[in-house]
Amino acid sequence: KRMEQALKFSEQRFKNIAQSASDWFWETDKDHRFSYLSEKANSLLGMPLMNVLGKTRLEVVNRQQLEDDAEKWQQHEDDLNNHLPFKDLVYVILSDDGIEHHIRINGVPVFDDNEDFQGYQGTGTDITDHVRVEEALRDSEERHRNFAADVAHELRTPLAVLRSHLDNLSDSR
Repeated sequence: KRMEQALKFSEQRFKNIAQSASDWFWETDKDHRFSYLSEKANSLLGMPLMNVLGKTRLEVVNRQQLEDDAEKWQQHEDDLNNHLPFKDLVYVILSDDGIEHHIRINGVPVFDDNEDFQGYQGTGTDITDHVRVEEALRDSEERHRNFAADVAHELRTPLAVLRSHLDNLSDSR
């Protein structure tokens, strides 16, 4: 009875942590198909969990991303096939309302008592706001560089004319 109570307590503790975490939890089976996503994934990503469950990550990701960053995705697939942990895999998914979400995931392989591979478990984080802030900073820096270059260019001609006049004055004395 004590073991049963300890198990219930442990399960409730995990549920409480999962519900209060800013990240979400996911799990795949041995074929790398999503078998579990915490409810937080649904609210953060704006898509029904049924759109993801039963699919592999490579089926969920936009095909263009797979082509644009083929080396990254090949490395990820190699890690999965070799049952290696992975950290900070960043990619974009499109929610049902057409909004791009930048997410970062981490995962660890899970093995049973016989050391047979069972799948992966991990966490996901929506980093969309962070990515947007970085993009805005880069855009701002670019605008400032362009403004400085424009000001320098606009000042060169008048300064060159002034220098020429000063040189002529010096020569005429």
